[in-house]
Amino acid sequence: WGGIIDREVDDFFDFFAGGLHGMKGYSFFSIGGRKMAVGNLTYRFPILKNIHAQRAHLYLHHVYGSLFADYGNAWDDELETDDFKADVGMDLRVYMTSFYVFPTALEMSAAYGLDSFTLVEDDYVESYGKEWRFYLSLLFTFGTSRE
Repeated sequence: WGGIIDREVDDFFDFFAGGLHGMKGYSFFSIGGRKMAVGNLTYRFPILKNIHAQRAHLYLHHVYGSLFADYGNAWDDELETDDFKADVGMDLRVYMTSFYVFPTALEMSAAYGLDSFTLVEDDYVESYGKEWRFYLSLLFTFGTSRE
């Protein structure tokens, strides 16, 4: 997925490639710009299917795992492929129903940013990458951009 903003705009309107719905190995605001390109490769596999078990108010249906890798960047000026970043990670998804009616989706992810970089804004310096990032979501469906 990607995008292009063809003129100067306030940084508020930039594309951000990191975070839960992008490159999970980096924080949301760490990778931003008026142009963006991100690719994802995911292998999803069943761990437990057709469980049909109830625990308290939850009815368990399926458990899936996945392994993923992301490659991409966001930038303002010229495309520099040397600046592209990569991450790898794993995911666990539990399909459930709660209170007999509500679809419930529990997702736990762990991602590692393979590339490190430093951003300098005014007097603030922040380093990203070469660390694990963890995510937990509980929603009605698995609504990430990588469905």
